[in-house]
Amino acid sequence: VKRRMMRPLRELSILNRNQLFRLLATLSFFSGIVSSADQSLLIYYLEDRLRFNDKDVSLLFVILGSLGILVQGVFLRPLNELMGEKSLLIFAFSCQTIVNLVYGFATVKAAVFMAVGLGSFGGLAFPTISAMKSYNVEEHEQGRIQGALYSVSSLASAVGPVSLRFIYYQTKGSTFPG
Repeated sequence: VKRRMMRPLRELSILNRNQLFRLLATLSFFSGIVSSADQSLLIYYLEDRLRFNDKDVSLLFVILGSLGILVQGVFLRPLNELMGEKSLLIFAFSCQTIVNLVYGFATVKAAVFMAVGLGSFGGLAFPTISAMKSYNVEEHEQGRIQGALYSVSSLASAVGPVSLRFIYYQTKGSTFPG
C-alpha cells in the first residue's frame, strides 16, 4: 500500500533530474498559477473593476479564441525557428508579464482588449516548456516527463485562483493596483 501511495512522488522525481528540469518545472508552476487565475478570475475582476458587460465579455472571448488559434496554429513554429526555444520562452513570459501589468493598471476597456491580444503569445510558454523537456529525455521516458509536467500544471491550477483571489481581496480598495 505504501509503495502505491509513493508512486506519484517517484514519477515526479524526473523533474528533479537536473537544473534545466527544475527550472522548467518551476517556470511551469508559476506560469500555471497566473494562467489559471486569469482563466477563472479575470472576468469577475473586469466586471468589478472596469464594469465589463456581456458584450465586452463576448468580445474578450472572441479575441482570446481567435488569436489563440492563430498564434499557436500559425506562429508557434516560425517563431520557434526564428528565436529558438529559450528566447521564445522568455518572449512568452515577457508578454504574459506585460499583460498582467496592464490588467492591474488598466483604467479603460480598450487596454484590456489589446492586452488579451498580446497575451496570446504568452500561451506559447507551456508548449515550449513541454517541447524542451521532451527533447531532453529518452524515448521511453516521454510519457513520464509529460505526465509530471501536467501534474505540476494541475497543481498550479488549484493553487492559482485561491492565492490570487486572496491577494485581490487584500489589495482591493487600497492604493495597490488590482
